[in-house]
Amino acid sequence: MVATLYTRSIQSREGIIIKALDCDVAVASRDALAKTIYARLFDWHVEKINWSVGQDSNS
Repeated sequence: MVATLYTRSIQSREGIIIKALDCDVAVASRDALAKTIYARLFDWHVEKINWSVGQDSNS
């Protein structure tokens, strides 16, 4: 699972090619993953808080 942060898999006609990422790209990939997880967790928390106080989810 950790290898997905520093490698990229590419599907070709010959099969799957696994390419190592350089340090800067691996760091950007890690940061993007962390931001996505944080954003989804934040949205989930807001939804649960709104539900608990009876707030309309469409407002």
